[in-house]
Amino acid sequence: MSFKFNWDGFPSELNEEALDMLTQALNKGGSKPPNLVGPIIAKELDLGSTPPQLDILEISELEED
Repeated sequence: MSFKFNWDGFPSELNEEALDMLTQALNKGGSKPPNLVGPIIAKELDLGSTPPQLDILEISELEED
């Protein structure tokens, strides 16, 4: 079994959503160090041009719940 990913073809909406989620995650929760005056904002995200190597660890039967 094989999968082929088009690594260069991610839509811009996915990148924008990932940036928003990253910004939210970086600003979530507890107190920040006193040297950080404002929120942390992710401005750019680059997934690179070389796709990652994926290893399938387990394939199991799908069950209806």
